[in-house]
Amino acid sequence: MIKRLEYVEEIMKRLSLLQYYIKFSSNKLGLHNINKACEPFFNGLFNIICDSNFKRSEHVDKKNAAAIDLQDDKLRKSVQITTTGSKSKLWYTIRKFEEEKLYKKYDVLYHFIVGEKHYKPYKTDPYAFSKGDFNIYFSDQKIKGNEYQIIILDLLDLILIIDALDTEKLVLVHDYIAKEITPALQVYKNKYEKYESRDETPFTAESFMNYCNVEFDQKEEVQDDLEKLASLLSSLEKERTRRFLATALHTVEYDGFASTNLIFNPFVVQSDLSLNDVEFEREIKILAGKKLIDLDGLVYDGEYVLEYLDSAQDNLLKQIYQFCITNSRPLDKLILDVDFSVLN
Repeated sequence: MIKRLEYVEEIMKRLSLLQYYIKFSSNKLGLHNINKACEPFFNGLFNIICDSNFKRSEHVDKKNAAAIDLQDDKLRKSVQITTTGSKSKLWYTIRKFEEEKLYKKYDVLYHFIVGEKHYKPYKTDPYAFSKGDFNIYFSDQKIKGNEYQIIILDLLDLILIIDALDTEKLVLVHDYIAKEITPALQVYKNKYEKYESRDETPFTAESFMNYCNVEFDQKEEVQDDLEKLASLLSSLEKERTRRFLATALHTVEYDGFASTNLIFNPFVVQSDLSLNDVEFEREIKILAGKKLIDLDGLVYDGEYVLEYLDSAQDNLLKQIYQFCITNSRPLDKLILDVDFSVLN
């Protein structure tokens, strides 16, 4: 009994460590290769737990890979692996699954979140879910004479499922995780040591998206762009670089027109923050290196343009600035505390 408890605790520690690394590599540092590296890991783990033969969709049928990451054609089960626990990501996965008519091949779609699912059912949701064992949500769907089930589970749910396994299989899971996780994480270890964690403030940015007239099928992309910007800001020193950026935004003379660039005079910012020339140049170079300042976008002598280009090559920073100014939202809180719930 004591040995079993040790196995469960070791599994929890290693999976939690994996979640931490994924969170800060993809969401904070923009290093998405570790996300892809996790697919074969969870492929093997699910096969042990479920007595299945999942294979990676990109190696079997690349068309399927648009909606799912793993598939077991014999058991008719499929898995989407994501680090995003938002509803928009869930709706996007289901929509792609149905667009590709995968309900004809698979009776189950697992939407697995490597982290926490931020899910609470509402009557207005396009899909109705019920709560089952291990805090798992499920929904039975019928489409064009076909039936399939959607199951939402996150890393904590998976740990509870593992804890309920018989001891023989639990040992197999323990040995597999011990063998696979440590070497994989060691490769990335040095990349994260200089970064400190911070508390996450979940955000939906619904008001911001409505303000920008974002279409439903574009919301997932905009959410990803916002999360990347939040990750970028969180990697900057709060009392130096983030404060420089916030102060620069305060000096922008915005006339209310969408075409207006975020033009600021850095020498005014230098004076306001009492920076010497070396400190001033350091912050300019950091922001330029992070592509938050367009050094080639000089408008007048000594003035620069603040920008952050999203996946559509639009200035997302300008859109956020306009939203906050127009709707009297605390821009400083968003920049300094990286609190994007300001956009909710």
